[in-house]
Amino acid sequence: LFATALTPHAQSGAESRFWLLLTYANAVLVASELYYIYWVLAVDIHGPPPVYAPFQVMHVVAAALFFAMLLSMTKLQNATTTMRFRWGLDMVSGATIVYIALFEFVVNPLFAHIEASPIERVMGAAYPTWGLAMLIGTLATLLGFKVSRWRPWERLVALSLGVYAAGISAWPLWLVMVRTEGASLERGALDVVLLLGQFVLFVAALSRLRGTEEQWPMRPMPLFQPARHRLLALVMPTLAVLAVPLFTYVALRSGPGTLDYVVYLGATTLLALVMVARSTVVAAENGRLFHRAATDAITGLFNLRFMHERLGIEISVARRYGGQLSLVVRALADFGGVNGL
Repeated sequence: LFATALTPHAQSGAESRFWLLLTYANAVLVASELYYIYWVLAVDIHGPPPVYAPFQVMHVVAAALFFAMLLSMTKLQNATTTMRFRWGLDMVSGATIVYIALFEFVVNPLFAHIEASPIERVMGAAYPTWGLAMLIGTLATLLGFKVSRWRPWERLVALSLGVYAAGISAWPLWLVMVRTEGASLERGALDVVLLLGQFVLFVAALSRLRGTEEQWPMRPMPLFQPARHRLLALVMPTLAVLAVPLFTYVALRSGPGTLDYVVYLGATTLLALVMVARSTVVAAENGRLFHRAATDAITGLFNLRFMHERLGIEISVARRYGGQLSLVVRALADFGGVNGL
């Protein structure tokens, strides 16, 4: 991986950054697996590993590096600050809704028959949420959704990163296996799948080294593209509005003092704050769009469209109160030359 990042063809920036961040993430994963072997063989701790064990913290660091790689491959230059902020708020809303769904329908049933601490139940839904976000981010940011256009190493990269995201998502199942007697074979099979994902990534790097004469296709994709239908922009705000009363009801049903109550009430509070922030951002963005639509880009003065709208309003006001309205028109000499600049 590191050699692929340092090839002369990779010095374009995007490709070098891509392979370097993957190198760092995989180095942390290797260190995590080595520490896990030490923890099992040398430390000889009887009982399940704590969620804050060093090798599990390393997995979180590797996931953060992977997420940094996705952000580095995302093109944000074609968006304003308000658009980026609104996009980030929508991502928080979507992740919160997915997290609660996983917590209710996956983690609670899986952990019903094992001993799990509150932080482990909380992290049990956080891992799959993170894995799903990485999988969708890989497709949306790096590869696109048209498999037929992928090059050989792109398909290998997609397979490897998909396996890694699936492994992150399977953490609650792994914890159940660790704490269930007689499940060592299934747990070992899951570890083999994760190692297979890393092996496929190395094969992808070798494939890229053999095809360095081809141009690197993974360019940062423009994240902010016009929606194919204007109603698509209402999906996430609508889901957030519906989720707030639903999560509130589930929190009250769980009863104060329980972990479910804290999780659902926290999600409700977060969504409410996101909705308020999003409304503020949308108001600022609408004001900016109105100013762009009503003014001339060269002179900064109000344009003809705004004048017609304003003139109609003034005529209506003059008729309502029986007043008089005056319109002064002045022609500027050679103003056509300004428009020709």
